Amino acid sequence: WLAIGIILLFVGVTIAPTIAQNTEESQSTSRGNWLYVGGNGPGNYTKIQDAVDNASAGDTVFVFAGQYHERVNVTKTIHFLGENKSSTIIYYEFVGEPHWPTPIINIRSDRVTVSNFTVNITSGLGFCINLTHASNCSISNNILQGLYGFFIGNSSKNNEVRYNIIRSSSYSGSGLCSFYINMHHTNTTGNFIHHNHF
Repeated sequence: WLAIGIILLFVGVTIAPTIAQNTEESQSTSRGNWLYVGGNGPGNYTKIQDAVDNASAGDTVFVFAGQYHERVNVTKTIHFLGENKSSTIIYYEFVGEPHWPTPIINIRSDRVTVSNFTVNITSGLGFCINLTHASNCSISNNILQGLYGFFIGNSSKNNEVRYNIIRSSSYSGSGLCSFYINMHHTNTTGNFIHHNHF
């Protein structure tokens, strides 16, 4: 009996780490991969759109603090996270763009998360974030600066817009304001909208 007990103990000690390792690998896979923009890490992207294009559904695109002059088109279900909402800045100037406002961040997939960014329209007419063709998305803890904060169109529903600061850009002066369009069962909580004139 003593010999059998020793054998069983030995088998248990060798199997347990293998099970733990397989479980950890499974959890890591289920969370998706992380792609990094900015910073100093090897293989980090310099453009946000390049990281988004190379991400797969369920991945996280993490953007380090910095200023990124570009527009971002999101067509897959990803987590889109900034390092800090005050210092991770995506900006664009809409000079010579079509009359209908166009977005800096255009979300065209369901279940997208956008958090911890400043999205700044430095000139012209545009939207910070457009959700016309997206549902069940979460937009939280961002600073949105420009004439328009969000556009949530007719095909969108069940989005969450929480704890964002929506305000006029510094360029706009007293004649312009940022405003918020909310449609189709969107859950809004704790958003702070200021420096508006209507």
